[in-house]
Amino acid sequence: MLMEEKADLISSLPNEILHHIMSKVPLKEAVQISSLSTSWRSLMCPSRLSLSSKQELKQIIQSLSESAGPNGDLHLNFSQHNQHPLLSLFGLIIKQTSSPLSRPTFSVIKTLQLRSIFRLVGETVSDLCSSWSSIESLKIEKCSGLQSIEIESSQCLKNLEVSDCPSIARIVLASAQNLSSFSYKGAFALVQLLNVPNLVRAALDFRDGLGGSEFNCEDSLSLIYSVKDIESLQLSSWLIEALCSAGVIFSKLDFQFSRLKDLKVMCSQISAKTRDSFACFLHIAPAMEELNLIRMEEGLSNVEFPLNQHQNWHEPHLWKDYATVKDEAVGSDT
Repeated sequence: MLMEEKADLISSLPNEILHHIMSKVPLKEAVQISSLSTSWRSLMCPSRLSLSSKQELKQIIQSLSESAGPNGDLHLNFSQHNQHPLLSLFGLIIKQTSSPLSRPTFSVIKTLQLRSIFRLVGETVSDLCSSWSSIESLKIEKCSGLQSIEIESSQCLKNLEVSDCPSIARIVLASAQNLSSFSYKGAFALVQLLNVPNLVRAALDFRDGLGGSEFNCEDSLSLIYSVKDIESLQLSSWLIEALCSAGVIFSKLDFQFSRLKDLKVMCSQISAKTRDSFACFLHIAPAMEELNLIRMEEGLSNVEFPLNQHQNWHEPHLWKDYATVKDEAVGSDT
């Protein structure tokens, strides 16, 4: 005799209660539970949100916080604006309020992804980070209206990724004690990473060249200095070439990449200038264990910085044998 099927008294509960239950279950068991029914499976998926432009800041933040997935993931994706014309009119603009937000529900947001929000302007990103101080991973991509990101302080942020935001000109991270990974992909921008003592990995992929910016040697050196203590670095070759062309002699700098073990170099072609410039750079990376050259895709920007006619290439002995260097030295003395 078959046992009577017991009534499912849990799946019919409100989503708020189900979210709370799922948050207490280990990930492996949560995945198994989500395969049992559609209602449970929907809890594991990022939420699709529709916001009213008339809502005040507190209502918006509260709504987004309560709509986050069980793992604290929140994805705002407007990449399908061609199929849905109304999405192209969406702009995420947040007004600063006089008092900080301190609702306990804000602690639920751990991962925030902003994608294809075409009018992401002003201090929106900064306001989001200050409102959701619990954010551990922030990913921003294809937000064409975004011009700057300034995060004054973040105690929880561990990962920051910015990619394919063509209007961005400035990224400032004033204090992020727990940041371990930073990644940027796009045109050259002013990047300032301040007080990031636990940064381990960084990707400075300026594959789109200078964009609308002018190359500034001092700002570039400041950026290089801010990542001097990392272990893994991905870098566009033209940045090092530009510094060499500007007269920077790496061996004369007052800092080294003493912990750098893994270096990935992005380049469209391996020229003599590329070879020589990175030979100079490796002079300040004594702990280097692995060097990888990554060929860039065709059609991507390549920046050329011709040497001044009156400027000698730095440290040529790195690519010449001792006898040749000695002969040239003797010849120059006669």
